[in-house]
Amino acid sequence: MSALPRCEQFIGGKFVPSLSGEYFPLISPETEEATAEIANSTTQDVNDAVQTAHRALRSCGWRTQADLRIRTLRKVAEKLRENITALVEAESRVTGRPIREMRAQLGRLPEWYDYFASVAETMEDTLPPFGRGYLNYTRREPLGVVGLLTPWNHPLLILTKKLAPALAAGNAVVIKPSELAPVTINVLAELMRESGMPDYRRLDRACPAPRSPAPCPQRRRTHARRSRCRRAYRSRASIPPAR
Repeated sequence: MSALPRCEQFIGGKFVPSLSGEYFPLISPETEEATAEIANSTTQDVNDAVQTAHRALRSCGWRTQADLRIRTLRKVAEKLRENITALVEAESRVTGRPIREMRAQLGRLPEWYDYFASVAETMEDTLPPFGRGYLNYTRREPLGVVGLLTPWNHPLLILTKKLAPALAAGNAVVIKPSELAPVTINVLAELMRESGMPDYRRLDRACPAPRSPAPCPQRRRTHARRSRCRRAYRSRASIPPAR
């Protein structure tokens, strides 16, 4: 039996193995040796993560309660500040980037969650003038479940730029990290759990291996929406006059 630590999927607020039961090695860029075993996700694992995220939105007030999102995101920022040293060291080991660079980069992560918590707190619907006899309004609604892809070279930074606005807008997410650097994404998942995310946590992760038959969530009809970094809302407008 392998003595290497295992990096599982995070689905429904807990770490679970792949349905395949398979793992692949995570190779250190420094030593070129295996440092961990990564769960080799299947297509069904990805679909389960998406369906779990949909159940999350239906079962709690994350989508509708801005105060819940604001409190939780600020708690996430606080947890990141408390654990920044461990995250810097882990990300440096996984990516091979210098500690000094990672310290400068990851030290700014809490600001993203604080900032988008404030955006959620101050966001208002509008009633822009449209024309006589019309009621024109803008109402921002979450997209629902969105899929987020991250690269190997800046796992936490690039994820945070997508994740913070998506969560602030009231979405649930499924994250597909790079198979070369998934470790710190799991650390973030644990910190979010500790920050008080509701049941069926907002953070679901699937991590297909290079050899896995599982495509990323966006390449099949998994009912997850693609989302750009800050475009996490859809808008509704204009009611014509009754006739």
